[in-house]
Amino acid sequence: WTIALGVNGDSKGWKYGVTGAVQLGRVRIFDDQVDRLAGAVVGEASKRFDGVVLTPTVAIGGSFASGGRSSTQYNQFDPLYPDVQSYHGLLGAFAWSNLIDAHGTVSIVPTTNLQIAADYRYARTVAPSTGEWLDTYLVVAGNASGTTSQELGHEVDVLVSYRPWPALAIGAGYSLLIL
Repeated sequence: WTIALGVNGDSKGWKYGVTGAVQLGRVRIFDDQVDRLAGAVVGEASKRFDGVVLTPTVAIGGSFASGGRSSTQYNQFDPLYPDVQSYHGLLGAFAWSNLIDAHGTVSIVPTTNLQIAADYRYARTVAPSTGEWLDTYLVVAGNASGTTSQELGHEVDVLVSYRPWPALAIGAGYSLLIL
């Protein structure tokens, strides 16, 4: 079972959103059934400066998603569906599972249809020795078994997006992941 609650708003150039979720139930790990208790929260706030040249927008945010397991309980949050490049960076190196991340974004609008954005993200695991590092496609990017370091790395993204029509967006980006 997944129970979630989200709150968001948009007013006078300010946007915010916070979502929290809890997962309960039983999960099969190999031949064993164990109890699941996992949780996650994500939030972001941004401010668009309409009266300034290039209409800059500044955003900050972060997320937490539990991870790990013991012999009787599974605590790694299952993000259910991939969030490919939507919430955890352009590169797709991180998913909302066994993760603590913080990020900041600055974007500008040189013309009506063109947007340029730069994003910095810092990520680490919650349970380094018993959890898995998942990417946005929900593929195991790393198994932290036996590791005590929580550090995953730093991601820097640059994205240029052009929208010639409302139904078409063309984007090009570059990502750098420093492990």
